[in-house]
Amino acid sequence: MTIKLFANYGVLAHEHTPQYNYNSNGVSDTVSITVPDKYSPAERLLYGVPYGYSVTLPINGDTVDFDLCDALNQDPAFRRACTIVKEGC
Repeated sequence: MTIKLFANYGVLAHEHTPQYNYNSNGVSDTVSITVPDKYSPAERLLYGVPYGYSVTLPINGDTVDFDLCDALNQDPAFRRACTIVKEGC
């Protein structure tokens, strides 16, 4: 599944690592992220309205659902497994 997100730069204590988000803060690049099917990417719905994406990650022999942006920002192994392409390049 390919999803468009924003890579935000200049976040305090994360200056060299982009922080991925669903919204632009004005100092960000649009990126396309391809999530491998083994992570079961799915669109999240709140009262029938889409509000983000979830992925399933293996944690200590169990599987746990995470928000896509949280997984990208907190799990380097998951980030390496995804294909991230900056738009407009």
